[in-house]
Amino acid sequence: MKKTTITTQVIIIVAALLLVFNVVLGALLIQQAKSSIFEMIDERILDISNSAAALIDGAVFEALTEDDIKNKTDAFRQINSILETFQNKIACDYIYTVKQVGDEFVFVIDPDTEEPAPFGSPIVYSEAMYNALTTGQSFVDKDAIADKWGQYYTSFSPIFNGNKVVGCVGVDFPKEWFDQKITRITVTVVIGCTLSMLIGGVIVALFAARVRSKLNKVHVKLGALSSGIDELTNRLSEDKDYFNSYVQNEPDKKANDEIGTISDKISNMHDTLNHYIDYMRLQAYTDKLTGVKNSTAYYSATEQLFQKIESGNANFALILFDLNGLKMINDELGHAIGDLYIMHGAKIISKVLGKDHVYRIGGDEFISLIENISEDDVKKYFEQLDQECAAFNQSGVLKADKPLSFSKGYALFDPHLDTSIKDVFTRADVNMYDDKKAFYSKHDRRSN
Repeated sequence: MKKTTITTQVIIIVAALLLVFNVVLGALLIQQAKSSIFEMIDERILDISNSAAALIDGAVFEALTEDDIKNKTDAFRQINSILETFQNKIACDYIYTVKQVGDEFVFVIDPDTEEPAPFGSPIVYSEAMYNALTTGQSFVDKDAIADKWGQYYTSFSPIFNGNKVVGCVGVDFPKEWFDQKITRITVTVVIGCTLSMLIGGVIVALFAARVRSKLNKVHVKLGALSSGIDELTNRLSEDKDYFNSYVQNEPDKKANDEIGTISDKISNMHDTLNHYIDYMRLQAYTDKLTGVKNSTAYYSATEQLFQKIESGNANFALILFDLNGLKMINDELGHAIGDLYIMHGAKIISKVLGKDHVYRIGGDEFISLIENISEDDVKKYFEQLDQECAAFNQSGVLKADKPLSFSKGYALFDPHLDTSIKDVFTRADVNMYDDKKAFYSKHDRRSN
C-alpha cells in the first residue's frame, strides 16, 4: 500500500488547523460581538436613566396626581419636559416614570405622543424595577421584558425625595434591534465558516500533489475571508468614518513562501479585530463632546476606589469643576457657543490635571479623581487652572465677551469621616458651591 507523503500529511494538518481556527474564531467573534453590543446597550440606557432621574425633583414627583397629568400642571410639565428632552434629543426609544402603589407598580408620566400609558396603569413587573424602588440603586434587566408595546431591555434609576425613593425612571431598548444585529453577525460568520470548510475540503482533495499552486489558492481564499471579516466589523459599527480611517498595513516585503503569506493575512485579520474591540471600549468610556472620560468611566473608577476604601488602602482627592455663567452664555450666545465653552473648559482642566483624571458627569460639570495627592497639590492645581483660564481669555479664541472660568471644590478622603465616595463628593460639592456663590457675589458687585 502506497504511503502518504510527508508533504501531503503537512498539508492535511495545516488544512485541519485552519478549519479549526476559523470555526473557533467565528464562535468567539459572535460571542464577543454579542457581549459587546449588550454591554453598550446596558451602559447607554443606564446612563440615560441615571441622568434623567438626577434631574427630576423628587418632591414634585411624589406630589403628582392624576389631575396634574390631565390638567398638565406646571409640576407635570416640569418632569415631562425632562423626559421629552431625553426622548427627542438623545434618540431614546422609550422613557417614562413609575412608582409603587401598594403591591403594584404603575406608570406616572409617559411622554410618548402616540400611545402614552395612562397615569396609574399597571406596568409589567421587572426585577430591575423592583430592585431600583426598594434599594435606591440603578439596575438593568438582563432578560428582555415583554408587554403590549413589544420586548425590551430596560434600565431603572431611582428618584429621591431626600433619602426616600419615591419612584424611578425607566428606559427601554428594543430587543428586536439586538436580535437583528446578532442574526446578521451570525449569518456572516456562518458564511465565513462554511467558506473555510470548503477551503479545507479543497486543501485535502486537491493540494496533495502541487504544494505551491495549492497554497496560493489558500491565500486567495483567506483573502476572501479577510474581506468578509472587514465587512462584519463595518456592520458592527455605526461609525463608518472610523473604519474608513483604519487601514490594514500590508507587509513591506512578500514572504518567501505561501505559508508565510497566509500567516501575514491571519495576523492582519487578528489586528483588525483587536483594533475594533479597543475602539468599542474607548467609545463606551469617552464623552463625545469633550473627548474626556464620561460618567460610565467615572462610575467604573469609583467602584475601584470603593474597594480600596473597604480594604483600608484609599488615598485620593475628589475635585469638582463647574463652568460659571454657562446658562447666561447659552441664553445670550446660543448653545453652540455654550458647547465651545464646555469643550475649551475640558481642554484646560485636562491640561492641568491630565486627561486620564478628568470625567464629564453633566452638562458643564467635571470631576477629577487623583490618588496619592495632598491638599497643597490641589491648591497648586487650582492656581494653575486660574492662570490657564486667564491666558485663554486673553487669547480671544472664543471671540466672545464672556470670560471662561470655573467654580471649584475639593475634598480629600478622610477615613475618620468618610465611609463611601458619596461622603467625599458631598464635602467637595459644598466647597464648590461656596466658591460659586463667591464668584457670583463678585460678579454682581462688578455689574452694579
